[in-house]
Amino acid sequence: MAERQELVGVFRRVQHSIPSTSFFIGRLDEGSTIVGVAKHDVMIPGLPYRYTGRWETHVQYGRQFKFDSYCRQEPKTVEQVLSYAKRYLFPAGVGIGPAKMRRMIDHKGPELVLNWIRSCPEEVAVFTGIAQDKAMAACRILLDLESFESTRIDLLSLFGTHGFPVTLVDVAIEHLGASAVGVIKRDPFTMMVREWPGCGFQRCDAMYMQLGRSKNKIKRQLMAVFYFMLSHGEGSTWFPYPLLAEYMAEVCGGDLRPKKVIELGIRGGQLAVLRQGTQLMVGTHKSATDEWLISNHVERLTNGA
Repeated sequence: MAERQELVGVFRRVQHSIPSTSFFIGRLDEGSTIVGVAKHDVMIPGLPYRYTGRWETHVQYGRQFKFDSYCRQEPKTVEQVLSYAKRYLFPAGVGIGPAKMRRMIDHKGPELVLNWIRSCPEEVAVFTGIAQDKAMAACRILLDLESFESTRIDLLSLFGTHGFPVTLVDVAIEHLGASAVGVIKRDPFTMMVREWPGCGFQRCDAMYMQLGRSKNKIKRQLMAVFYFMLSHGEGSTWFPYPLLAEYMAEVCGGDLRPKKVIELGIRGGQLAVLRQGTQLMVGTHKSATDEWLISNHVERLTNGA
């Protein structure tokens, strides 16, 4: 397999896209073709990006760079700064349009102007003549964008060693915003509970253990049980608890707390329980609900309802 490489270039346009899968083919200013899965609408024409992936040669389309991660670079030229401002500042109602932006670029230079807006809103207000609150709003917009870009880079690093799909970065940012890294590090299983694509027990558990979490924690025991039922269901709704306890012991070791695991699962909406004589049976909440709905429907049909 070809060695992973980086490609830095100015994004120019989307040539082809499949919205349902987020797959797209794009072009960079210097002519390179990029291919990958990402929300291409977050890539702004005229701005520089760093793509990580591999060069491949397509039988029909020739040489192209297949990326699996990307992040935006800080705009450096007049054109790049204007493209950035056109996307984020001009439509925001903060009193900064093309003319004022060009004046600020001339005053500070393209490499420093965005940081100036982020760090010195009072000076910006005086220089441009806009109200202080509008300058503060522009400052907050750019700070939030910087925070999200930093989050993207941190998420790429966090997901990189466990085989998570690259599209998960956008999913995490969409649902958790700039706090995504902290939330996931505190509890990697939140990705499994939220049913994010590619976030099964084994991947989340590998991250959980790498982060040094306790292997006997109740949340991990619950996720192990939940995973077992999802992967071994084969049409069954209910599982005898001793079978689940055996799997818990295999995965989590000692210090099993079945009562607390079940209570947490019921409270969190993952588990349901049923008594069959003296046997405690456990199922996923969804399967149990589906079974009840089907049974109820059949009973109504039988009774002529």
